[in-house]
Amino acid sequence: MEYEGTAIFRCAMDEASRLDLKGLADAGFGWICLRAFLCADDSGDPHAAMDYRRVDPRFGGDEGFTRFLGCCQSAGLRLMVELALDRCSPRSAYAVEHPEWFVLEGEKPAIQRGELNLPSPGAKLGRRRPGPASTVDFDFSSSPALWIELFSVLAFWRDKGAEGFLIDSASLVPLDFWRQARQRVGQMDPGSKRERHPLLWAASGTRPSELLSLRSSGIRVLSDPELHSVFDLTMDLDGAERLEPRHAGTLDADLRRYLEYLYAQETLYPAGARKIRMAFAGGMEGISRRDREILALAACFSPGALMVDSGGEDAVLPLLKSCAQAKVEAPEFSWSEEAGDILRLERRHGGSLRYVAFLRGRAQTPPGWDILFRGADGGVPELAGISG
Repeated sequence: MEYEGTAIFRCAMDEASRLDLKGLADAGFGWICLRAFLCADDSGDPHAAMDYRRVDPRFGGDEGFTRFLGCCQSAGLRLMVELALDRCSPRSAYAVEHPEWFVLEGEKPAIQRGELNLPSPGAKLGRRRPGPASTVDFDFSSSPALWIELFSVLAFWRDKGAEGFLIDSASLVPLDFWRQARQRVGQMDPGSKRERHPLLWAASGTRPSELLSLRSSGIRVLSDPELHSVFDLTMDLDGAERLEPRHAGTLDADLRRYLEYLYAQETLYPAGARKIRMAFAGGMEGISRRDREILALAACFSPGALMVDSGGEDAVLPLLKSCAQAKVEAPEFSWSEEAGDILRLERRHGGSLRYVAFLRGRAQTPPGWDILFRGADGGVPELAGISG
């Protein structure tokens, strides 16, 4: 339950200087997730890192990072950094100096060809999965030196002041790597089972449709329940796939499908596992303001943490504090369908109803949504409306 109600604001380094950090903290955000901040090549892919320890000089380099970290701390916000540790630029120092650390096109994995053997002349660095050639993939069955180097990268950002990590494509890295990473970087005491450096570990895994495709190609991919044996949070990519409209105007049906899937997550994931819900306001072009507000309410009120990308905060800001309070005070979540095309979301504590949120459908009610808050005396709730 530790991260229930946690709110994370994600932004790129080039947006950082324009943020009202104090305003974000006052609205209820507790974390800033910094992405696209490393020195990358000119491919346009922010994960095509040239150097895992170097901040892009266009954003002020090391001094710019330190200055931004200080601003976050002054505003009462904690900083996490987003890293992709499964791949990097083909022009990076790693690729040039240690080609044996990488997947090789047309060749067997390192563990089958000889872990410490150098690639044959003319061997080309490659990828496990299809996609643009802006990056090349690490082969985690290669030299143990690769693991040690990546552990040191995580420790480097820990020492720079990052209090958490969001790991992109974490499902394509062996689970044992993540177990060792958490023990080493968090400096787990084997006796007390406590970490000297407690950090927030969040994973962005693989969408279910992509997971099936990769596995059918013989690629080992971790499921989110597997990731939860190490990570505190995982991005809700499996839930998000159920919220993608199949046809224009189908959000109500998609939302029902999403709410039904929350039961599967609760029963199939480890006890206490928490997802990072996404408000989608910044990533679903063409949807109406009303639908953005509905998605925001569903994301804020559903179990788990919340992540909002820069540009999508307007639909979320009125909800953050109230929904976070509801999650903490009333951890039991359920939902039902009401007459008049209305979805009723409830939060209870010890079986007692404490909070209710309504998602209004299109047919019987005007555009918009309402949140029903608990009454001051625990009796008849007060109605706080926000119209679309």
